[in-house]
Amino acid sequence: MLADLKEAHDRLNQNPSNSTRPPSTRAPWEKADSGSDEAWTPQAAEASADQSGEDAAAAQNSERDSMRPACEAKPQGESKPGRPGRRKGAPGAIRRQVLPVDAEKKHQPETCAACGAHLGEDLEYRPYTARFELNVVRPDGAMCLVLRQTKHIDLLSRPT
Repeated sequence: MLADLKEAHDRLNQNPSNSTRPPSTRAPWEKADSGSDEAWTPQAAEASADQSGEDAAAAQNSERDSMRPACEAKPQGESKPGRPGRRKGAPGAIRRQVLPVDAEKKHQPETCAACGAHLGEDLEYRPYTARFELNVVRPDGAMCLVLRQTKHIDLLSRPT
């Protein structure tokens, strides 16, 4: 039983630096930042609690700076990084291909939506919305396809 107890204590005291365990198996309360493998102890906690607030803050800041690689050193006065992407107001680059319009169709109401009266051809109309429609057509007798673009314009009568 004594041999089993000693073996259990040895297994309990193993850590990544004195065994084949990977570093990711280190307990969260163990110090990983200083490179030493000492576990947390109540004496260490009391010693750190005895330091004044300013000394503790300075120690934490210097500890954080010592852990940061030189290539990631943060210059003085630098704030948090901004949001990703381009800045507001920066000129954008748009790749737009404008296709030629082959035909235009105007759509105007025939009757009044409010009273149902017939609207004559002599009324003035103004464009309200427009949309583009793409169609793939096969020309007569040809073995190819052609892309046709039609612009549909919705018109409203001008109020009098």
